[in-house]
Amino acid sequence: MEQHAIVGKSFARVDAKEKVTGAAGYTRDINLPGMLYGKILRSHLPHAVIKGMNAEKARNLKGVRAIVTGQDSTGEKYGLGTIPMFADRDPLARDKVRFIGDGVAAVAAVDEDVAEEALDLIEVEYEERPAVFDPNDAMSHGAPAIHDYAEGNINFKQKRGFGDVEKGLREADFIREDTFSTQPVQHAALEPHAAIASWDNGDKLTLWASKQDLFFTHIGLSRTLGIPRSNIRIIKPHVGGGFGSKLEMFDLDFCAALLSRKCGNPVSICYTREEVFIASRVRHPSVIQFKTGMKKDGTISALDARIIMDTGAYAATGPVAAMLALHMLVTIYSIPNIRVEVYSVYTNKPVAAAMRGH
Repeated sequence: MEQHAIVGKSFARVDAKEKVTGAAGYTRDINLPGMLYGKILRSHLPHAVIKGMNAEKARNLKGVRAIVTGQDSTGEKYGLGTIPMFADRDPLARDKVRFIGDGVAAVAAVDEDVAEEALDLIEVEYEERPAVFDPNDAMSHGAPAIHDYAEGNINFKQKRGFGDVEKGLREADFIREDTFSTQPVQHAALEPHAAIASWDNGDKLTLWASKQDLFFTHIGLSRTLGIPRSNIRIIKPHVGGGFGSKLEMFDLDFCAALLSRKCGNPVSICYTREEVFIASRVRHPSVIQFKTGMKKDGTISALDARIIMDTGAYAATGPVAAMLALHMLVTIYSIPNIRVEVYSVYTNKPVAAAMRGH
């Protein structure tokens, strides 16, 4: 019998001892000299135009070192990777907020208490707009437009199939129609999202962050900060759970970097548990409609499917999740006639993204 060096043998996890003894270092454990602490001001409205902002009172608060708003970014939007349809979000809202929790400003201060106090002193003038929370309502005629470019609030749609669905349904001995609804689910990793940013001589950024993937953040920071990717280094300490919720760039990554550049000190931002629920990610709520033709011998003669995925206020991985639903729906069944329509739809709710295997 062939002997293998790895297969069939038991090995200890390389990080097991560090984790069970408490020696493992996570992002929040890092403490850099002169480090400040950041907090993000979030919208209390689901849909509104930002008419104005006054941060003078916050700037004058003792212990505050820097304040940034959406107007301090390059104006470049970001999303998942470099695909244009995914780049629909400002790192801090510039013109409009689209869900309760959308970031509009950030503060760096000597401690978190001062930063929180400063947030209360920032005055934001909103002009509230109608909001929509159901994807079917969002697709209907006359629904509020969440993003101007997205007709019917649809950010991705695709239709695929093969065979003759109508013929397959006619040949069926029994036809059943079903509608399934799934709800949003929060990943709720033990470690909240966290980032620490520090600049070297004002032009090179190092970011320590709790991430599952570094490259989406690398691309997003380059776009929104207006610096080459070669000037950005991202270090991933141990990660206390992610499950899909830590794949992308978040507002805290951008805010930590911009605040640090503005004040010259390292800046640490860590989401509260409440922020994890409203400002990170959830699994896509979906409405799945099936019309299925069955024969008496148990075979499926036809399937006509429509899947609507609620991606929330921004696309994130919505198009990816919709495309995967389209292609993977019938991977384990032999169905000669099939038609599938998928939609990724904007609503004024927290953003959805990958969870485990989408």
